[in-house]
Amino acid sequence: MGLGRDAIEAVLAVIARQQKGQVTIFTSDVDDLEKLVPNAVVVKKA
Repeated sequence: MGLGRDAIEAVLAVIARQQKGQVTIFTSDVDDLEKLVPNAVVVKKA
């Protein structure tokens, strides 16, 4: 994974954490993004 993609995932994780209610993120890299968000955020394979 490149540095640019890591940065995008980090920003996405920050935004997801700030949302109220249920949040679902669709990504091609589920494992990395799941490490960045709490269990309340659902991460699904796109």
